Amino acid sequence: MGNAVRDTSWAIEPSRGVYNWSRFDEQINKLSSYGFDLIGNLLYTPQWASPHPEQTQVNISVPAYSAYAPVDMKDWEDFVRAVVTRYDTRIKTWEVWNEPNLPGLSGFWLDSTERFVELLKTAYQTIKEEQPDSDVWIGGLAGRNYLNFYKELLSLGGASYFDKLSLHGYQPDPREFQRIDQAFGIASKQWADSESHAVLVNSNSVTGTVPTESEIAKRMIVDFLSQLKWGTQKIAFFHMLNLSEMETLSYAKSTGTVTHASGLFRSKPRVEPRLAASVAHHFSILLANRSFIKGSMFSREDKKQLISTMTEPGS
Repeated sequence: MGNAVRDTSWAIEPSRGVYNWSRFDEQINKLSSYGFDLIGNLLYTPQWASPHPEQTQVNISVPAYSAYAPVDMKDWEDFVRAVVTRYDTRIKTWEVWNEPNLPGLSGFWLDSTERFVELLKTAYQTIKEEQPDSDVWIGGLAGRNYLNFYKELLSLGGASYFDKLSLHGYQPDPREFQRIDQAFGIASKQWADSESHAVLVNSNSVTGTVPTESEIAKRMIVDFLSQLKWGTQKIAFFHMLNLSEMETLSYAKSTGTVTHASGLFRSKPRVEPRLAASVAHHFSILLANRSFIKGSMFSREDKKQLISTMTEPGS
């Protein structure tokens, strides 16, 4: 807990060599002042650097032209270097891209795996030149749908260019990826969840009544304990603020609107913590400076009970 991912999008360079830092400076300074452990997310090619500037259609809020590696990888290198050097004292963890996958399987990456490995290599080497003690994560992969991409990435030598495997979703499970590592004779890296969907409810998944706040908080704890069991190093929530509120999701579905509630805090009618925020806070206090040993779930009729064993360091 206490982690924050800040999308340091390449859009801050609207033309080659011209940067607009004001918004990022303000946000990163504020998050740093509150003691967040920041994760910088380097991603999305600006229109001027894209091989397909004509592709202006939007896929899940991302213009298609931004989902390709740049024509000139030196432009990407210059951007990465500029961001890393500017925020050197405040950000030591960098996630490269977002949910890359084989062509046609992700709206965030429309290019080839070969080009992604080239982009990842360039970012990794540039970051390490400027910040040798940094932690570089591969852009979050989201479940079994990404396994073939991961195999292809490893076959192209991509394992040399990230320090941690970053996963997304609800109860992200690294074990399938670790089995692929084993098949390639590669030592599995530590992993982290950089986009937790522990409390996310999509409008298109609503059937009947929406889950209660208590049910969502319980689901979140199951997610956390599963991740601890599988060795996660960090968990960062998808959103701090709801995009939409739970009470609006049924109506959104009836009108064909795709939206979600995924934050620890409500955004309307005012910003205030949801039950999950209080539970997550208490959970993080209970687990502070402790290591996970084992956990079990027992079920009887409609009731479930979780038992988790933790230990303090050195005990």
